[in-house]
Amino acid sequence: MRKTGKDTAFHYSLAEFAYILFFLCIAVLAYTGHRYALERQERVRLAAEVIRLTEVIARLENGNVPCFKKEDSPIPEFIAVITIKSRTRLTIACADGRVEAVGAPLEDLPRIMEKKVAQLFARETAYRDQYGCYLRVQIVNETNDYSLYKNLSDIMRTLGIIVPHV
Repeated sequence: MRKTGKDTAFHYSLAEFAYILFFLCIAVLAYTGHRYALERQERVRLAAEVIRLTEVIARLENGNVPCFKKEDSPIPEFIAVITIKSRTRLTIACADGRVEAVGAPLEDLPRIMEKKVAQLFARETAYRDQYGCYLRVQIVNETNDYSLYKNLSDIMRTLGIIVPHV
C-alpha cells in the first residue's frame, strides 16, 4: 500500500525547492552585506563632513567680524594709524610701534600703499586670510582736504582693510 513513486517525487520536488531557496538566501545575504558595507563607508564619509561643516559654522558663526574680536587674536583693534600730513606726505604708525613715512604724488599712492601694506602688515594679512576676518586702520586727516581722506580710504578698501569712521 505504499506509494513510493509519488512520495519520492514529492520529496525530490521539496528538496529542489529548498535548494533554490537556499541559494536565493545566499544571494540576498551577499547583496545585503555588500549594501551594508557601502552604507557604512557613506556613514563614515558623512560623519567626517559633518565635523568639517561644524568647524566651518563655528568659525563663521558671527559672520565676518574684525580680527581683534576673535578669541586669542594677536591683532589689535587698529593695526595702524595713518596720518595724512599733506597731499604728498603721510605717516603710517603701526600698532607694534613701527613708524613709516611715505612721500608720493597722489597718482602713485595706490601702488605704493599696496607695497607698504604687504611689507608692514604681512603677519596681520596672513592672519586675516587664515581666519576669514577683516583688519581695520584709522586714518587721521591733518589737512582740510576731505578728498585725500576719501582717496586713501578707497585705496585701503581695495587692499581689503576697513577704515571705520571714528
